[in-house]
Amino acid sequence: MLTSRVTRPRQLLAVGVLSAVGFVAPAAPAGAAGETCLGAPATIVGSGTINGTSGPDVIVGSAVADTIDGGGGHDYICAGAGNDHILGGAGDDQVNDGAGADVVDLGAGADHLTTYSVKDQHDVFQGGPDLDSIHYDRTATVKVNLRTTFADDGEAGEADKISGIEVVSGGSGNDTLTGSDGPDLLFGGNGNDTLTGGLGSDFVNGQEGDDLLVESVADQVADVIYGGNGTDEVSYANRTVSIYIFLTGVPFSGEYDEGDVIHEVENARGGKKHDFIEGTAGGNILIGGDGSDHIVDGLGSDRADGGNGCDFFEQPAGVDFDDVLIGGAGACDEISYGARSSSYHLNINLAAPSSSQGWVFEGDLIEGVEGAYGGAGNDTISGTRTANRLGGGPGSDVLNGVGGADELYANDGVGGNDTVNGGSGRDRAYIDGGDSITNVESTL
Repeated sequence: MLTSRVTRPRQLLAVGVLSAVGFVAPAAPAGAAGETCLGAPATIVGSGTINGTSGPDVIVGSAVADTIDGGGGHDYICAGAGNDHILGGAGDDQVNDGAGADVVDLGAGADHLTTYSVKDQHDVFQGGPDLDSIHYDRTATVKVNLRTTFADDGEAGEADKISGIEVVSGGSGNDTLTGSDGPDLLFGGNGNDTLTGGLGSDFVNGQEGDDLLVESVADQVADVIYGGNGTDEVSYANRTVSIYIFLTGVPFSGEYDEGDVIHEVENARGGKKHDFIEGTAGGNILIGGDGSDHIVDGLGSDRADGGNGCDFFEQPAGVDFDDVLIGGAGACDEISYGARSSSYHLNINLAAPSSSQGWVFEGDLIEGVEGAYGGAGNDTISGTRTANRLGGGPGSDVLNGVGGADELYANDGVGGNDTVNGGSGRDRAYIDGGDSITNVESTL
């Protein structure tokens, strides 16, 4: 039985930092009339050295190099185009660094930094002891890696240096965001983004676009993963131990007892060992990767690819129409329609990879699969010229081995209702008394 130790990352309690910090602006003095910062009327406008008060301020800098200290309180700080040095101070601050090569120290409090809207110079962004966030409000592709301390964040060649930040929000480009060894929140924004949570208990949200959500190789704590809008994929391809992937939102994904939760994700990719992957009622692409994988697709039009290893495909109880099921490398892949009731009479031919498998109107396509098992109805199942494993299940079934040394299972507990033809090769049949047997060398 799977168990879970899901713990929400502490950042989930403060997602609102991306939108507001509880700021109440004082009245603007006459000297600051007309100036605004992040939508609020300025209370302090200056150049050179600018000091805030102990309360909430709205500070607007100049186009030259400024040194701005927000002081106490929840401040709004907007620097200009110079090479500025900004200190947020105490309180939950919101900062826009502006153009130029800036150094920003957010200080204490849950602070939020919005970078300049176009490619900037080499900035240094330092978070404080509390929950801090950064938003790259860009249309170009941005890369942020919270695990490293190198000056290689931002757009290509921008060389920003980010440290002490826990929340990252991308822009409208195809961004690559990587978390730290601690708990992080990553938001992709618009675009087709790649988000990797890191080693902590992370919250990852692709938001808009077709996003790739990557689980790190050594991450064994519970993450919360949201795909958002678009067609998204969660990938455990780096994992070297067996993992579980449930796209249905239950808290059992990841390694045993890891407890990842996956929402609004359409596609999944397993790792290098023996994985269990379960889809949803919508259309999914489920890829097993290496290892002997167990793949359960839902009621949508799905594509399942076992990859290497001896893979097992499990079809749902209801008809799901137009699945593509690829066994991949190896000669030991199997598919089961065992959940189907007696209302469905199946026709499965492993030698004919056409869209005519399953129930009469189902239209599944099966390729590279060596074993097949029917449901409770009256099924017809045929193999290939190589060795197969075929089973009819309950009902009056017809099993055709065709060629190779086949294993044919007609022992459903009812005598005289099944027809078994082994074809060429040395075949073995498991039967009940009275079943019809042809071209079978041994029976049990």
